[in-house]
Amino acid sequence: MPQPSDQTKTSIEEDCKLRAHALFQTPELLQEAIDKYIKSPPTKTITTDSGTYERPYLTISGLAYQLGFESRQSFYDYENRVGFSYTIKRARLFIEDYYESNLTNQSCTGSIFALKNMGWKSEAQDDDPNRAAPDLNITFAVADAKQEVVVTKGE
Repeated sequence: MPQPSDQTKTSIEEDCKLRAHALFQTPELLQEAIDKYIKSPPTKTITTDSGTYERPYLTISGLAYQLGFESRQSFYDYENRVGFSYTIKRARLFIEDYYESNLTNQSCTGSIFALKNMGWKSEAQDDDPNRAAPDLNITFAVADAKQEVVVTKGE
């Protein structure tokens, strides 16, 4: 009888481990747990000149912890499970939306930091610091000499 290759053994073993450690057997069960976190999020007490109030405090790590994951990475890895991708992406989008809505607050640097960690970029950010500046071509007329002067990027 043919023996499975080492690579096949490893993938079968990893698949069994994933199933054995599955926190949620179906995407629907995961969605129920996510909904519970969203409907009753942890709150943070905020004190201002106007008084004290409770503000919802939604985070990816808080969601992952509440769902029973031991790390954010485990939560992200669940996205690779068959059938769970949509549910995880929607949960991440909800948290992202929460951070985005905080951008209108006076103190929004934490939300900016979180959004940048989620892949957002500011327009002022340059992705490639080694990128060459575009060629500069300026054309203007000199009135007295009636000559055209062209300035180009030097070599």
